Amino acid sequence: MSRYFEDLTGRAPEELTEEEFKSLSDDLKWLAYENLLEMFFGMSGELEEAISKFINQLEVMSGTGNGIGASTVTLKGGESVKKYDYAKARKLIEKHKNEIVSAYLGMHEDWAWTAEMVYEDGEFVIDLQKSDLTIAGISGSAWATPTLCLEFKDSRKMIPCCTGESDTSAPIGFGLSVWSAEVQKNIEPLEEE
Repeated sequence: MSRYFEDLTGRAPEELTEEEFKSLSDDLKWLAYENLLEMFFGMSGELEEAISKFINQLEVMSGTGNGIGASTVTLKGGESVKKYDYAKARKLIEKHKNEIVSAYLGMHEDWAWTAEMVYEDGEFVIDLQKSDLTIAGISGSAWATPTLCLEFKDSRKMIPCCTGESDTSAPIGFGLSVWSAEVQKNIEPLEEE
């Protein structure tokens, strides 16, 4: 299979309509995604450099304590960061353990890319007391809300589960992709527990 979506389809990934994208095979969807990333970051090592910068930013965000109930962290640019409150998540899961099927942690505004199962069938699948814990590789956000999703048999509840404050908006250029936009449309609003 070619490395380039356009070679296989005769069209650039960004030209597709939502319906056309949905009809693609999974392999072509991933190839389109990879090609869009390469187009955005370039082919000359810029993608690797951007990933390295992103990892460095994550290390700055998570480098102040163990991440369990951590307080607000301030990035070099001055933005505050909302961190996961793992102690609160564990407490809420324990409180509802007889009613829930599963539980997830993720960023409410970007759920499709950040949610990770932490509890299923009466057991924690991720140790929320682990000292260097991250969810989907991140421990907080300068703009999105760390959230606990409790999945009941016939409903679910999205609960903000974070420490710290942030009034930063989504990064410039942030936009949901065709597939994550569909997921995000079905995410319940946040409600306090």
